[in-house]
Amino acid sequence: MKPQNQIPLIALAIATLLTAMPQETPAGRLGTSTTPAPEQKENSLVESGAAGGKSDLRSPVPGPDARQLLPQAGPGELPTPLPPPGRRGPWDNDLMIAWSKDGLDFESQPGVFVPRAHVPSLAQDKTGRIIALFQWFPLEPRESFDRIAASFSSDNGKTWTKPKTIRISGIPGRYVRPCDPALVVLSDGRLRLYFTCDLRDGMGPVCLSALSEDAVNYECESGIRFSAEGGVLDPTVVRIGERWHYYSPAGPHGSNRNYHAVSSDGLKFERAEDVLLRDFRMLGGAVAVEGGCRFYDGLRSAFSPDGYRWKIEPGNRLPGPDPGVVRLKDGNFLAIYGILRKDRRPAEPHPFDPPGPRSEKQDTAGLKAP
Repeated sequence: MKPQNQIPLIALAIATLLTAMPQETPAGRLGTSTTPAPEQKENSLVESGAAGGKSDLRSPVPGPDARQLLPQAGPGELPTPLPPPGRRGPWDNDLMIAWSKDGLDFESQPGVFVPRAHVPSLAQDKTGRIIALFQWFPLEPRESFDRIAASFSSDNGKTWTKPKTIRISGIPGRYVRPCDPALVVLSDGRLRLYFTCDLRDGMGPVCLSALSEDAVNYECESGIRFSAEGGVLDPTVVRIGERWHYYSPAGPHGSNRNYHAVSSDGLKFERAEDVLLRDFRMLGGAVAVEGGCRFYDGLRSAFSPDGYRWKIEPGNRLPGPDPGVVRLKDGNFLAIYGILRKDRRPAEPHPFDPPGPRSEKQDTAGLKAP
């Protein structure tokens, strides 16, 4: 006769084995853990980084959201990996420079400003130095791939320093991928950087801010500047009169809706009525001008007398999307915009492409240079 306790012992062994087996977790976004990471100390130092830059919302290359294509890189982690072979994204763009005397008619400057970069932001500090921030995607140095970088000009844009990655300290550990730089100069001469960060728990990205004295080293400010259901990307902040105005696109491609929020101190923004403009997404740069503000999405511009009421202006502005634009102290307008790299055009190989023939659809994707 078998012992009476044999069946319970077998059941106990099976239960123990099942408990030790790894459990399947719900699928999250590609490369994103579904378990929130432990909170880091507020004074941790984070080198600015973003996987996917501004996403395909700001890239002239159509395709899935670029921030879902690369694993997240957070504080103390390895550099963001290079994109998979054949994958298109903001790393396929070069930055170009254009000049204008009136902010309407721009003339592009020959030559590439910064290779493999995207979504620039421009400002001129109290000393007259011009600051250009952008998402940088160099193949070398490897650790600078997909980081916010800065370049400076002390001779009114004639010459520029080599790109250098910025550093943002104090970003809470639950945030990853600082990207989408939007730089403004405060009345006391300090610089405030608005930027996008993803949340480690997979929730939508939000807009944060950081302060700097030198445009290279930043200290993250507490709190969220702006958020919305589903997340927000690509902030643009401009001062019109005594108020700061925040803008970012709302909804998918083809949407006419743009988020708008207003603040008296640049920190606490109150949601205002969305800006509705036909076929105009507020992805780019805004400049205060006589009588109001002008917003550049690249090809076109829109004007507002107060930051609330907007009207698209006639004519074309720039040959590339998502520009950074600044009005210099001498009255001239400087713009930096992106175009598709030459090695993404027909009959030319690309370092991220696998061997083999390229399809006509691949060769003609994206915005071509003038």
